[in-house]
Amino acid sequence: MPLGVGAELFDIKVIGVNINEFLLEYSNYTGIPCAIDGIFRPATKAAAQRAGVTAVKALCKRREQYFRAIVDAHPLQSKFLKGWLVRASECEIFAGSLA
Repeated sequence: MPLGVGAELFDIKVIGVNINEFLLEYSNYTGIPCAIDGIFRPATKAAAQRAGVTAVKALCKRREQYFRAIVDAHPLQSKFLKGWLVRASECEIFAGSLA
């Protein structure tokens, strides 16, 4: 797996998200169809191996959507949103430098 993608996925996993779902969504985005069921399959691996800066950006955008969905569902969590977005942005810069 490309280092930038691996770094982004690691940071996403740290926040408790099923990274396989994010990767499966990315796989579909790149044209490798697969079910978004959280299971890592050969098609998922193929998408990750082909990935580069585009994957890092797509994964970061997906993570931002995830954070905003948390706040939409639980408005009291909005006090954390700015910090979550800063962390995501810093990780995107780091992961992008590795891609």
